[in-house]
Amino acid sequence: MHISSYQHVQDLTQRYLANMAGQQLNIFDIGSYDVNGSYKDLFLNNQWQYTGIDMREGPNVDKVMSNPYILPINTHQADVLVSGQAFEHIEYFWLSWLDMVRATKPGGYIFLI
Repeated sequence: MHISSYQHVQDLTQRYLANMAGQQLNIFDIGSYDVNGSYKDLFLNNQWQYTGIDMREGPNVDKVMSNPYILPINTHQADVLVSGQAFEHIEYFWLSWLDMVRATKPGGYIFLI
């Protein structure tokens, strides 16, 4: 993970989620495999449920995708979707984007870095 990516998500979290600290949130990290850092510690909150999603099992991966264009998330399940440096590895990234929109609740957030 690039340090600037972490800083961007940290800034977004402070800007958009700071006032939601007492609310229950479902947060999904797309492309969460931890090679050299993750966003997980930015979402440590007793009321927040963080789930890491990637194409293969490994560190910081809670759910494994069988298709890069279909998230293992129900429609409107996510309050927050975060994804950093994943789209550069997805051939038809716009299909992944459409599914991210499907999975996000109305009024929810997608942090795409």
